[in-house]
Amino acid sequence: MRLISAILVLAASTVIATGIGYKTAEARRPAVLDHTRVRSAAILRQAESFPDGGIFLIGDSITEFAYVPLLCGRPVLNAGLGGSRVTEWQGLVPKLLADAKPSLVIFALGVNDARRTTLAKPDAWQRDYARLVEQVHGARVAIMGIQPIEPDKRIGPGFDPALVAQLNAKAQAVAGATHAVFIAPPASPQTSDGVHLNEAGRRAWVQRLAAAC
Repeated sequence: MRLISAILVLAASTVIATGIGYKTAEARRPAVLDHTRVRSAAILRQAESFPDGGIFLIGDSITEFAYVPLLCGRPVLNAGLGGSRVTEWQGLVPKLLADAKPSLVIFALGVNDARRTTLAKPDAWQRDYARLVEQVHGARVAIMGIQPIEPDKRIGPGFDPALVAQLNAKAQAVAGATHAVFIAPPASPQTSDGVHLNEAGRRAWVQRLAAAC
């Protein structure tokens, strides 16, 4: 009887734990979606009142975490959207530029396209990136290459370093075809977790942006 009771208790606890785990995973998805919605709305609001002739820096969490108030002597709108990929900016860029007149638009995208869970197809990715760049009118364009991955750090194993190299070659081809400036990323990775830049990495990244001036 005690054995049956123990089995029932174990089964019940497993069901409860599974349910908690499911709810936790489900809870994460709305959190990510909420961040995307809130952050993109804030970026669009800033763009509406941003001074003409400024610089728009469009990217993912690497951009979002960066502090770049000025570049080339001009104010910078940080349009970093954590978790974003190239295709997710297709609908946002026209809205971003609808009432704004930047002198320079810098794209710094691609690392999330190299996630092992959502690996991009390089040729299709190149076409998508070219279409994104072609949505910019009346401003110069620069493309920042994807930062190297450190696969031995915490979240590094979730990304494909070989694909990053392929996508960088495609990004350079997009820059050549669209007459954009290609900014090569630092050769050596400087990250805190395998993907996101540490303090030294952020300084080097910002210094690289000056190549677009």
